[in-house]
Amino acid sequence: MLHRRRAAPWERAPAAPPSAATLMERHLTHQVTQYVAAFGAALVAAAWLVGGTEPMLGAAAGALVSVANWLALRWLALRAARGGDAARSRVMLLIAVKMTVLVALCWFLVGRAGVHPIGFTVGLGALILGIAVAAARAAGAAIRTGEEG
Repeated sequence: MLHRRRAAPWERAPAAPPSAATLMERHLTHQVTQYVAAFGAALVAAAWLVGGTEPMLGAAAGALVSVANWLALRWLALRAARGGDAARSRVMLLIAVKMTVLVALCWFLVGRAGVHPIGFTVGLGALILGIAVAAARAAGAAIRTGEEG
């Protein structure tokens, strides 16, 4: 069986520049990351003001889980968008693994580690708020500039 030698990086054809849509997707996902982190910080501060130290620590744990969950989901989604059917199948499996790990982590933090459950839930809200606000702002910008999609 003959194996072909992989081309060295300098022997490969230069990659095509990313399309405007790809750059927009990267920009939007980066914005969502910033919004999730910012809302996480705001929710941690609100939990501290309303409930004190224990809910604040729970909110901080929830916000960290939210940011990590978003970063994992973003990484997987970008891989799925670039790959073919086989890559998408692998990504779907990895998403299922990610969800299993997420549920186990939440169970451990609240059920075993004693993280404040209401504070934790408040911190998890950072993901929902970050995605919603970034999507609303992107839609508003598209409407103002007359873009579709």
